[in-house]
Amino acid sequence: MNKLAILCRLATNNDYASGNALLNRFTQWDPTFSSTREYEFLNKLIQAVKDGNSDEIANASRDYDKIARLDALKIRILNKIKSSVTEAPDELEEDFT
Repeated sequence: MNKLAILCRLATNNDYASGNALLNRFTQWDPTFSSTREYEFLNKLIQAVKDGNSDEIANASRDYDKIARLDALKIRILNKIKSSVTEAPDELEEDFT
């Protein structure tokens, strides 16, 4: 599977929905993919972006890098994702004016 495709989706305007859809497509193509470390890593990244948690992006990246070294391109993309992620608000306020 190509984790770069999902990383690019996350780096583009924090598009976690598109990244998640692609991750689901990968698991449809290969049902065993959902039991891999790569899947776990990508799933954690998607959730961290969704939650606006840059610390979790760093933690997931560090943990995965211990198992499978991330190359310079992926590290640059992960840094872009981490720096552009914003915290999800606790409560959404609606403005009806």
